[in-house]
Amino acid sequence: TFGASSVTGATINRIGRDTALNTLNDGRGIRTAVNTGQPDLVLQLRNGTTRNIEISSARTVGDLIDSFNSQTGGAARLEVGSNGRGFRVVDQTGGSGTLSVSNSFNSGVASDLGLQFGVGSDTLDGSALRATLGTVLTRSLNGGSGLELGGIVVNVGGTEEPVDLSGAATVQEILEK
Repeated sequence: TFGASSVTGATINRIGRDTALNTLNDGRGIRTAVNTGQPDLVLQLRNGTTRNIEISSARTVGDLIDSFNSQTGGAARLEVGSNGRGFRVVDQTGGSGTLSVSNSFNSGVASDLGLQFGVGSDTLDGSALRATLGTVLTRSLNGGSGLELGGIVVNVGGTEEPVDLSGAATVQEILEK
């Protein structure tokens, strides 16, 4: 909604088809293969087949989605996740194996898209690539290497309190724990 001197609303820092890829990951973008034409990521489908995906010509999220989806031949699709901050891969093969995405050659695309892991279901939901306004992604910290987050113990007035930081995608989420 619009007020006299401010704008308020639900999450406004979302990924859409027109989002430039170089704005993802707090402006670090994505690292494609050094040699154009080499695959950037490997998609392992639940029916056991593999697809090598090359996206070096993609400049926007729409370009990325269209390129990925055309190279899977309908076996899988890439889409923006339901929270609007990352991607989702949906396996459409009907198989029962593992759906996974990994980097190929010297590319960092799978990692940079938050998709470098495997699941035993038809849907692989990636991690956040955009923080909400006023915070940064934890994977942008430590010179872009991110932080390994887990459990810590905080001493408050002589009392030790365990705090679980695992799953925090932004600095704001750490502060809220």
